[in-house]
Amino acid sequence: MSDYASAGSQRWLQIAVNRKPDILEGALRLSGAIGSHSSVKWSSPLESDGFREYRDMPAITKAGIASLRKPLAEFWPARGPVWDAIGVTTDQIPVFVEAKAHIPEAASPGSKATPQSFALIEKSLGEA
Repeated sequence: MSDYASAGSQRWLQIAVNRKPDILEGALRLSGAIGSHSSVKWSSPLESDGFREYRDMPAITKAGIASLRKPLAEFWPARGPVWDAIGVTTDQIPVFVEAKAHIPEAASPGSKATPQSFALIEKSLGEA
């Protein structure tokens, strides 16, 4: 088994998913991110999987999404976000989590996407 991360949002999310999912799910319910009676079956970052985090199609698969309306490559540039946690609610709703432990972490610089990738991101966000 791998050790928990040493600090920050990565460590706390690993602990929440693996040891205290009820606390994490309570916060998700309170925020309205999941239904008031929903729970989440987490698929990442699991201790049994070395706390691995996923991106691109492996992340989509971990979220229980069997098919997409269009190929992912037509919707989002390759090497998309690495999700801090992924799960599926008891209502079969995918959950993707990006965690931030403190304000400076949330105030990161803007996108470093190439102009072509940035255009695809803007187009896809408009569609979504």
